[in-house]
Amino acid sequence: MADRGSPLSAPAPVPAAPSPPPPQAAAPASRRAWIIAFLLFAFMVINFADKAVLGLAAKPLTKELGLSASEYGLIAGAFFLLFNVAAVAGGFVADRVPGRWFLLVMAVAWSLAQLPVAAAAGFGVLLASRLALGVAEGPAVPVATQTLYQWFPAGARTRPTALLTAGAPLGVVAAAPLLGALISAHGWRSAFLAAAAAGVVWAALWYLFGRGGDASTVDHPGLSARAEAAPGPRIGYRHVLMSRTFLANTAVAFAGYWSAALLLAFVPSYIEDVLGRGTAEAGRIVALPWALSALSLLVPAFVVPWMIRRGASGRSANSGLSAVASALSGLCLIGLAYGPAGPARIVFLAVGFSVATVVFPLALTSFGTLAPARLRGGVIGVYTGVYSVAGVVSPVVAGRLLDVGGHGAGGYATVFLLAAVLQLGGAAAVGCLAHPERDAAHLAPLPRPDAPAEGR
Repeated sequence: MADRGSPLSAPAPVPAAPSPPPPQAAAPASRRAWIIAFLLFAFMVINFADKAVLGLAAKPLTKELGLSASEYGLIAGAFFLLFNVAAVAGGFVADRVPGRWFLLVMAVAWSLAQLPVAAAAGFGVLLASRLALGVAEGPAVPVATQTLYQWFPAGARTRPTALLTAGAPLGVVAAAPLLGALISAHGWRSAFLAAAAAGVVWAALWYLFGRGGDASTVDHPGLSARAEAAPGPRIGYRHVLMSRTFLANTAVAFAGYWSAALLLAFVPSYIEDVLGRGTAEAGRIVALPWALSALSLLVPAFVVPWMIRRGASGRSANSGLSAVASALSGLCLIGLAYGPAGPARIVFLAVGFSVATVVFPLALTSFGTLAPARLRGGVIGVYTGVYSVAGVVSPVVAGRLLDVGGHGAGGYATVFLLAAVLQLGGAAAVGCLAHPERDAAHLAPLPRPDAPAEGR
């Protein structure tokens, strides 16, 4: 049932236009819907485990192949070079093509992309493999989100969205210690084979149990639906993409993904080079920020409804929480760069690379309010494509900084300081500019609801 005070629960009539039908109470999500949600959660787990393999194998891989930090950074960034294009294109396709077959093809494709690395690794093969993997995994977020939202009503998406996005850090939490141990015991090629096998298993399960729901039966006429019914030109992608809410959420996500790319590509090496830990132990330490990320991603599922029930505005509950998380991440990264050595470094590392992940589910929830269902896949695709540019630039810049400044504490301090500046800038942007209910009201000039936010 839609939460009391949600903008989805009592939309105002549209002047001088046929009023949309009054929203019905959100029906409880079915058991089948939650099966789909957990399958999509597993999809995201494997998706991020695939991303983590290269970073976990970095030390033995670069040593065996004789790669410099700049060359390794280029390989790490290559994943995101076409990832962005694929994310945008896949988002628009997701608005028109059923997700069942799209997701199946993606899982098979990314499994196949891992195999050449294990068979005949070299700089060129690694580069081509990461490019192909980026294309296969690029549309994951928009396609999975659009498929998920076809099963859950608009007032009940916060928790399944949190579950979906929690799959990303949990993929690394599960993969880091297992793949680290596998690399230590059987060599780095075995990790790529294991990642490919996991994708094949998921594809088989999705073929048996996965299918799309019907968005028309679950989308409630909230602010975005009222925008569709408003007089005047029908809103299009441009109107949503130029809103301050979209731009601010994309900016803070760019900062968060910059840090995530560092965590995947360079933090394992930092733990070995600066903290003096072995490969297996580095895998266990790297799992800490990803585990905290998974817990952080569950925060919106419980904190946002609690804040709304206590009278907070939708902006405070969503944009405010994003700003606080990004600012805390930036401060911890400064502590990691210049703070005391010892256990404090592990704490700063774990918190600094984890809490900013809160911004991703909060952005998706905001876009659910802002964008009509017919535009949502494309909007999320553009959002994913833009913020994931950070995944291309971050490893390349970090590799260059380390080649110039050295692989000791000083070189890594510069890398972490740059990430901190981006996090603090993203916090300022989302805190000052993001207001999904206001921007949705501008798209459809209607009286503002009393308590505009999803509450589940």
